Amino acid sequence: GERFAAGDEAGAHAAHRALHFVVYERTNSPWLVHPISTLWDHTERYRRLGMKWLQQPESQAAQHDEVIDTLFSGDVDAAVEALRAHFETSRRFLNQQAESDASEHALAD
Repeated sequence: GERFAAGDEAGAHAAHRALHFVVYERTNSPWLVHPISTLWDHTERYRRLGMKWLQQPESQAAQHDEVIDTLFSGDVDAAVEALRAHFETSRRFLNQQAESDASEHALAD
């Protein structure tokens, strides 16, 4: 959030990726990390839109903190649930923003 707010988009995206991959790499499974990396690369445009539209970076930061805290506490089930909730919140946010954006463009036409 701080890098993005400071105008360092490239740094913000790199830090975001690094944070998520700390979680994924804790699995010690290259077979899992490889497809996640591929999917991450193919969905970068949606994360960039999400950061562009993000109006409450502290909420995103709190979600990241919860994922990391549960992961390092050793509670795997809680970490999985925190990550799933983070993905679901992000998905809902992107859908709402895309629908809102589409509605605005339809009204302008």
